[in-house]
Amino acid sequence: MKLSAPNIALPSAVSLLLAGLLLAGGVVAETVTDIYSAEVESAADEPASRAFAEALRRVVVKVTGRRDAADSQVMAALGEPASFVQQYRRVASDRLRVGFDPVALKRRLDELNLPVWGESRPTTVLWLAVDGGSGRRQLLDAESPEGAQLREELLRAAEGRGLPVVLPLLDSEDLGQVSFSDVWGDFREPVVAASKRYRPDALLLGKLRGQDARFGRIRWTLVVGDEAASWSGGLAEGPGGAADRLAARLAAGTGGIRGIPLRVSGIEDLDSYGAVLNYLAALSIVEDCQVREVTGDRVLFDLKVRGQPDLLIRTLALGRLLSPDASADAASASELRYLLVGR
Repeated sequence: MKLSAPNIALPSAVSLLLAGLLLAGGVVAETVTDIYSAEVESAADEPASRAFAEALRRVVVKVTGRRDAADSQVMAALGEPASFVQQYRRVASDRLRVGFDPVALKRRLDELNLPVWGESRPTTVLWLAVDGGSGRRQLLDAESPEGAQLREELLRAAEGRGLPVVLPLLDSEDLGQVSFSDVWGDFREPVVAASKRYRPDALLLGKLRGQDARFGRIRWTLVVGDEAASWSGGLAEGPGGAADRLAARLAAGTGGIRGIPLRVSGIEDLDSYGAVLNYLAALSIVEDCQVREVTGDRVLFDLKVRGQPDLLIRTLALGRLLSPDASADAASASELRYLLVGR
């Protein structure tokens, strides 16, 4: 990704600072670092090619956000798995971790008209209410030994889909705002309030009664903003279904690279400029970010984006740095206009 300093007239000292400025802050969602690698079973005397094929299948699911992307036809069309392998190492006597070349694999997926879901992904807080019968009702937390097996299965499923999942601490702060009955009864307001401390982009709510996990009868609901979607399935179907739906919203298709002007108001100093520039550069759908002009506290960015403008709008909606400028008039229809609201 290319980042360019603004090609405009500014005081020389400021120009020098802007030229290499990349400040922390305003990162959208969470950056997942291992979507192009997978750990698979592989005996020491087994041909590495088998491990490569299985690892590539899992990575394709993570990268595209689509489970059907790993069917036999797609895998055959991708070509020889070994040609994408960048590195591999044995992590146990019967397990191999395989890493693939992101650039080469992304290029090949583009050629096959498959979507690509980048490394910046929505952080999802998972609230699971468990009714064990005989009056035993509890919420799954991030640490208690009692929920270790459920927690392990859920986090393993989330890792397999490249979905950043956070389980609540259920400390006094959480329990002062939300209860088992709130999650079980689908009373979302207290759940949303308790989740704010985790800075989520989405909420995943689950209701598990007794042994229903064995039979795939957990009721799951994904909440993103004012929208919600529900389905039933086992433990893995919670993170899996959430990943399916989030990827459908956010994975960049193969509509090519297009230029989108984005004007941001409220950039009053170098820190805020750097935060916005770093934020835009971190968006997985942004291939190139340059600055066209600066007028007062307004900066016009020229973005080159994978996918349609509405995909960029949905991606920006997940972040906490920019908000649509409600005061923008019809004259701004040729560009997106946003306000800097967070840091």
